[in-house]
Amino acid sequence: MFSKLNSISIDRIGITGNIEVPINLQRLMVPLSSSGFKLGSSIHSAYCAPLGNGRWRLDFNPNNVDSIEILLLFLQRMYCKKISRLDIAFDIYNDPNFFSYSYLQSGMTQNIYSKSGKLQTIYYGSRKSDKFIRQYDKKAEQHSKGIDVDYAFWGRLEIQYRHRFVADWFSSTSEILNKIEYVDYSNLPYTERALIYSIKNNIVCWGELSAPTRLKYKKIISNNNNGFTLKKDLAVLLNSKHYSIQRQIDRYLI
Repeated sequence: MFSKLNSISIDRIGITGNIEVPINLQRLMVPLSSSGFKLGSSIHSAYCAPLGNGRWRLDFNPNNVDSIEILLLFLQRMYCKKISRLDIAFDIYNDPNFFSYSYLQSGMTQNIYSKSGKLQTIYYGSRKSDKFIRQYDKKAEQHSKGIDVDYAFWGRLEIQYRHRFVADWFSSTSEILNKIEYVDYSNLPYTERALIYSIKNNIVCWGELSAPTRLKYKKIISNNNNGFTLKKDLAVLLNSKHYSIQRQIDRYLI
């Protein structure tokens, strides 16, 4: 096992635009069983799909894309381009308390557990919304794909933006980090932990509780939001990489 510094990157970007696909480029596009094509034959190739009226959608992971020459050729041919999707990923290494950090929000939250009962993923919000957050065990995900990772722990906080949130990705990400708190309920009785879980996962609504119970549990939740080390580290990382990420985004639109 070895240590690695936390990092931030664009994990996925979606670009829509107009393009008249030339014959030489069509020959390099591999049809998929669903509507769409791979730009090359590798598993890590970019994907594209027609939207109608000469418009196409292009999707790829800048950190892990092959056949870069074909991708650049496609991008150069596109015009009237805009970013339709942008995923910002924070990779957190060797932090055993990763899942003690939680994004405090009033929307939908879903916890996903492994067969052994270990928390592996937390979803915040709806997949169909313009802002969707995933907090998950990246090491476990890689292991499920047969990939060995030489870190004690590797977690990922991934924020997916669509449409109106794309242009404001930096301020939106700053706001999200500001709402992340360290929450540890391990010392509470299991009945209280169960009710807190039910509240946070929208199984029980605040309005269903009596006024004294609401006051009690709001106080418990507030008193447990007392750690901020990772939150501060990610905020510093975001600010330090803000302009380099924005320049990367702007280059795809040239």
